[in-house]
Amino acid sequence: MHNKKIGELTDTLVAELLTESLALAQNMLRSAIDSRAKDFTNPFRQTTFKSPEEMTAVVGTIKDNSFLNDFKRDTARYCREVRKLVQQIQ
Repeated sequence: MHNKKIGELTDTLVAELLTESLALAQNMLRSAIDSRAKDFTNPFRQTTFKSPEEMTAVVGTIKDNSFLNDFKRDTARYCREVRKLVQQIQ
């Protein structure tokens, strides 16, 4: 990556790395949402249920998925904190 020793880190580089981490966090969230969405659209997954209503009753909806909701909340918090930190550094 940058191959820097701790003493070689500058405020600019740290701010840059933190800013890059925002895109990574958003990509991880998007990938998790996309992966979970496949569970709801996969015809093989749907065949295990008698109807879409039964599937919703058992699996829930993507909006109700606690993992994704927690992930969204945590990602938003992370991004807020990183943006504040970057402002303090610059």
